[in-house]
Amino acid sequence: IILRRSLPKLHDSTERIFLEVLERSGELFTAREMRDGWPHRIIYGNGSEIAFRETKDLGRFLGPEYGWYLIDEAQEEPQDTFRKLNGRLRLPRAAKFLRGMICTNPPPDKHWIAKTWPKPGREVKGIKVRGKEIKLTYRMIRSSTYDNPFLSSEYIAGILEGNTEAEARRILDGHYGFQQEGDPVYPMFNLLKHVGDPETRIMTTYRVWDFGFRRPACTWHQMFRCKQRTLHWVALRELLGENQEAHDFAKSVIEQTKIGFLDVLKAGRNLFWMGEMPRVPSARIAVLGRLSACPDPRRAKTRTQPRVALVCTSNTRNSRT
Repeated sequence: IILRRSLPKLHDSTERIFLEVLERSGELFTAREMRDGWPHRIIYGNGSEIAFRETKDLGRFLGPEYGWYLIDEAQEEPQDTFRKLNGRLRLPRAAKFLRGMICTNPPPDKHWIAKTWPKPGREVKGIKVRGKEIKLTYRMIRSSTYDNPFLSSEYIAGILEGNTEAEARRILDGHYGFQQEGDPVYPMFNLLKHVGDPETRIMTTYRVWDFGFRRPACTWHQMFRCKQRTLHWVALRELLGENQEAHDFAKSVIEQTKIGFLDVLKAGRNLFWMGEMPRVPSARIAVLGRLSACPDPRRAKTRTQPRVALVCTSNTRNSRT
């Protein structure tokens, strides 16, 4: 099944290109369910079928079992479309070849696609089913507009000229975009300069907590001075909860600390574990973002004794401590 948010978009772009390629291939097929001059079902000579549907009404096509699906322009879809289609990937005759595919322009970094697949490459997730681990494999493939041989240099030049550097990077290089809501706390923020993938150093690591049942949060930070004597504050990781009690959220934070900061824990002293959770009804995160002004952050050195510490800032009007 091939899907897109609306029939006009499906007809004018996705299905039109599919039919052009199909006709060039010379493969024999029968067109069925003709509406508005467009077929909505293709039947091949071997009996295999492909359906074309819009996703506005999920219930209309979630009855059959599918061997594969393709969602075009998936950034227009809610995550529910992806989840429910995965539940229909169970066609017995295609059991060894079940696949789900989504094609998308890079959405903002808060979009469900960016959260589900933060980095390109292969990812295997283990799911427990009645005591047995079942492995699900996902792969995110990032492509660049520069590599498209059918686009002219003038087209790329127009994008570079008409967009900001960060937006052009999203369109041309396939990186997720940055979506800002409200006024920036740090007006000088620059996506390309301040967001990256800094390494985790064997040094003091601070966890900053924001307690609350609806959306608890914790971030991991390191601060150091590099060879250029420039001060750096980097946020290495974040964990966001949802409708979660403080004790359960703290367990998740400890788990993430063991996974992401194992070398720091092995080398450190004065480590804080479960006992570090303060009794603060309304805490606030101190900082968000990855900040670095050093020309080469990899050259940064520190002599600080490695340990994990706690930072918790509170709203004094609501705090009893």
